[in-house]
Amino acid sequence: MLTSYSDVHCMVSNINRPHPDDDSRSTKVWSLSFKPDQDTAFLFPYINAARDDALWYEHPGHMKFLFEGYRCVLYPHLAAAHERERDLSNP
Repeated sequence: MLTSYSDVHCMVSNINRPHPDDDSRSTKVWSLSFKPDQDTAFLFPYINAARDDALWYEHPGHMKFLFEGYRCVLYPHLAAAHERERDLSNP
């Protein structure tokens, strides 16, 4: 079980036209990263089995998957999540 983490970083960046089909001129992307207190590679087989959208990369070893609308990337010693800013007035 993961019990602690360190080196938390939060960043908001503007990206111009992140996707060709996106009508907005720019969008904000919220990113959060942190270092887990232990190697998380032992979780990779479980995430890969549980998530249909999981992508498991061998070199360098990491996982990409969606979790509750967040794009997640998990390396053995680093975790990150990203989300585009949503217009809350138009759900």
